[in-house]
Amino acid sequence: MFSSRRNKGILFVILNTIIWSGNYVVGRLIIGEIPPITFNSLRWTVTMILLACFALPRLKREWPVVKRFLPVIAVCGVISVTLYNPLAYIGALTTTAANLALISVTTPIFIVLFFLFKGEKPTVNQALGCLAAFLGSVYLVMGGQISNLLALKFATGDLLMLVGAILFAVYSMLLSKVPDGISQTSILTVMTFIGLILTIPLVVWEWQQPNVAPIKFNMFFVLSVLYTGVGNSLLAW
Repeated sequence: MFSSRRNKGILFVILNTIIWSGNYVVGRLIIGEIPPITFNSLRWTVTMILLACFALPRLKREWPVVKRFLPVIAVCGVISVTLYNPLAYIGALTTTAANLALISVTTPIFIVLFFLFKGEKPTVNQALGCLAAFLGSVYLVMGGQISNLLALKFATGDLLMLVGAILFAVYSMLLSKVPDGISQTSILTVMTFIGLILTIPLVVWEWQQPNVAPIKFNMFFVLSVLYTGVGNSLLAW
C-alpha cells in the first residue's frame, strides 16, 4: 500500500499532523511554567544538537547549492524557528483553545490564496479541501450551535495566531522555491541554526520583562522540551 512515493507522502502527512497536534497541547500546558520564547529556544536547541550529530556531512556536500539559496532558507528559518511558535505560545496565554483551532486552520487557505495571487489557480480538490477543513473546524468549534460561534470573543492571542498562520503560509511558498538538489535535512539544519541565533535577542528581551515567570524544572518540563524538540521540530518538520 505504501510502496509508491505518493502513498508514502500521504502517510507522512498524516503522521505529521498527529505529531503536530501535540504541539498546541504541550504548549498550552507548559506555558506558565516556562516563558514562551525561552521554551521555543530550548526545543530548537535540542533539534540543533541532534542535527549536528548526523546532518553536517551532508550539509557540507550540498553547501555549494545551499549557498545559492541561502537568503530564501534564512527567511524560512526566521519564520519557522524564530517567529511562528513564539507567536503561537504567547497567543495561548490570552486566547482559548476554540479560537486557536479556528484560526490555525486558515494556514492552508492563505497558502492557496497566495498561489492564486501569483497566477497559479488551485485545483478543484485543493479548493474543496480548504473549504472542508475550514467548515469542519468551524463546526467543531461551535459545537454544532451557531450561537456558540457568534459568542466567540477575540483577544490579542487571536491576532498573534492569525499572524502566525499567515507567516507559515509565506514559509510554505518560499520553501517551494528551494531546488530538489538540497535535502530536507540540510534545509532544516540551516533554518534551525539561523533561527536559533536570531532567537537569542528575543530570549534576552523576555527575561528583562518584570513579570516573566520563573522556570519550573520538573519531569514535565524535560519531557515537553524533548517531545517538541524531537517530535515537532525534527521528525514532523
